[in-house]
Amino acid sequence: TFLHDERGIFRIETGDLSQSQLKDSFARALPGATYKPVNVPVDWARARIAAARAKQKELGGIEPLGFDTAKHLLEPVPESVPSHPFDAEGFVLTDDDARERTKNSAALHLLAEFRGWYPTKNAVDEMMLELGKGFTPGEEPEPKVVEERMQEQIAAATDRYFSPQLRETLVKAMKDGGYSVLQREGEEKALDVAATMKVTEQAGLITDPPREVPFLRAFFEKAVSLMLAQSGGQLKIPIPMGALPDEAPPPVGEAPEETPASQ
Repeated sequence: TFLHDERGIFRIETGDLSQSQLKDSFARALPGATYKPVNVPVDWARARIAAARAKQKELGGIEPLGFDTAKHLLEPVPESVPSHPFDAEGFVLTDDDARERTKNSAALHLLAEFRGWYPTKNAVDEMMLELGKGFTPGEEPEPKVVEERMQEQIAAATDRYFSPQLRETLVKAMKDGGYSVLQREGEEKALDVAATMKVTEQAGLITDPPREVPFLRAFFEKAVSLMLAQSGGQLKIPIPMGALPDEAPPPVGEAPEETPASQ
C-alpha cells in the first residue's frame, strides 16, 4: 500500500511473490534509495492504512482499486491505535541530554532517510527576497557581509517556516525515518533522532526558537548549498523591485567545499 497520512491511499498492489520478486518490488518502490524496507507490527500497519483511508474519504478522494482483494491483509483493524514502533523502543532522554545530542543534529541530514528533506520553494524564495532587501541596488556587497546577512536570514526563515503545526507533522515523519535509522545504523544514531524530535517538539517562538535546532536550520542551509551548486558557485540575490529594473542582480559568493549539513 502506498499512502500519505494527510492525503490518503495512492495505490494498492497485491499478488503472490517469490523472495526475489519481493526484493525487486521493493527496489522499484524505493528507486535509488540507500535505505531498505523494515519490519513493522501488522496491527500498527493496519491502523496506519485505515487512518489514511479515513482521511481520503474525509477529503472526498476516490479510492484506488484493490481494497476488496487485500481485505484479508488489511483487516481486522485494531480498535485502538498501537504505539508507533519507534516510540515502542522506549527512547527516553532528559531535556538536557536531548539538547546536548541535538547540537550535532545537522549531521542527520547526511542519513538517507533525511537527505532529501528541504523547505518548500516558496519558503526559500521568501528568504532570498528578505536577504535582497538588505543590499543597495547596483552595488556588489562584500562576501563577508553576504555571509553574515545570509546566516541572519536563514535563522529568520527557520523560525517562520517551522510553525507548531509543521513541527508536529515533521516529528511524525521523523518517527518513520528514525525507525529505519535504528534498523540500519543502530541505537546511538536512533537516539540522536529521538533527541532531535524532542527538542523540535519543545521549540517555541520566544524561548528555544526553531533557529536554535541545527537540524531545522540545516533545511535552509541545504537549500542555499543546492542553489550554489546549481549556479556554478554563485548566488544571485534578488534586488527589490523598482531599483534597477533593467539590470540583473550581481552574482556573489562562492560555493563552500562542504554542505552546511555536514559540518
